[in-house]
Parts: sequence; structure tokens; C-alpha cells
Amino acid sequence: MASALDTALRGTSAISAVAFAPDGTWLASAADDGSVRIWDPATGQQRAALTGHVGRVTAVAIAPDGTWLASADGRSVRIWDPETGQQRATFAVAGTDGRVGAVAIAPDGTWLASAAGRSVRIWDPVTGQVRADLTGHVGRVTAVAIAPDGAWLASVGNDGSVRIWDPATGGISALMRVNSPLQDCTWSPSSQSLAAAGGAGLYHFTFKP
Repeated sequence: MASALDTALRGTSAISAVAFAPDGTWLASAADDGSVRIWDPATGQQRAALTGHVGRVTAVAIAPDGTWLASADGRSVRIWDPETGQQRATFAVAGTDGRVGAVAIAPDGTWLASAAGRSVRIWDPVTGQVRADLTGHVGRVTAVAIAPDGAWLASVGNDGSVRIWDPATGGISALMRVNSPLQDCTWSPSSQSLAAAGGAGLYHFTFKP
């Protein structure tokens, strides 16, 4: 039987976010000191340290093919090459948007979503262009999640709302509300249901075609 802790991966600061590569051969961690680190989970060895963020890195996500990753700090989203450790692009977030608190990458890798303040943005990871600016939340957006089939983008916030967006058009497809702030959300493998979590508990929503 495997032990509960196989390998301890030690950085220089508190870890704020972590993500596994799709093939499981490496993982990325984000830290309060502004660093993003690439690790070998089998040996615990650090493969690369990605530097450039200023302040705490709040989120990290890895592309489905493992060829790039995105990380976010208070004011920017950055795209990295995990093999070389080189930064490919930086997307600046306007000061009025608030801090970037979440990031997610589409299953086909052609777009990504970030949450900052009360807005959600869809980006082109190659050009850095904003494809859509999704507004409607009246409180801070705390999490975003992309359906496994890429057809829907969910966002939740401390306003207690769950919003389902069409990433192709930027339009809202469904809106639900609960009576407490929400902190996270995740899609089912079928892309037909969504779980959202908050201080008052766990909520499950099913969508019918």
C-alpha cells in the first residue's frame, strides 16, 4: 500500500495553487513569493522556476496537451513554456477589474478564462486578445470552470450567483442563485451538471439539452 505522502516538494514560500500535467509526469505550483515552479512528482526534484510575477500567484492551470501553462497574480495572466521555463505572453488586467483570482484553460487549448473582480474574461492565449468580457456578477468572482466538452463556461462569486456562459458568443445561458457566497465550482465529465461549493454547503445543478 502506498504511503499517504510519497514525496515532499519544497519551495521557498507558501504554496497558493497547484496543478498536474495531463500525462502526470510533472506538476506546477504557485507561491506567495511570486514564483511558479515545475516539479517531478516522482523524485521531488524541481525542473524549472518561472519568475516574473510580482506578488502572490493566485492561480495556475495547465493546457490539455501539456505544452503550456497559465498563471495569474493580482494584475496579470502569464503564459509559460514548461519545458524551457520561458514566458510566452503577459495579459494585463485593468486596475478597475480587481485582482485576478482564478484561471481555466479550454479542453482544446484555444482559449482561456480568467476572473478578476466582478468580471470574467476570455482570452486568446496566442495573441493575448480579449475575445469576450463577461459581466453581470455584482460581487467578486471567485472561480471559473470550463465544461469538458468546451461548450460552456461557469463562474461563481461571493454574490451567491452561478452563471453559465456561452464562450463562443459571450452570452449568458443560465443564471442560478443561492443564499450564500460561493467559492468554487466544477463540471461533471458529461458536461451536463455542475457542482458549486460555498460556506453554506454544496450545490448540484443539472442541465438538460
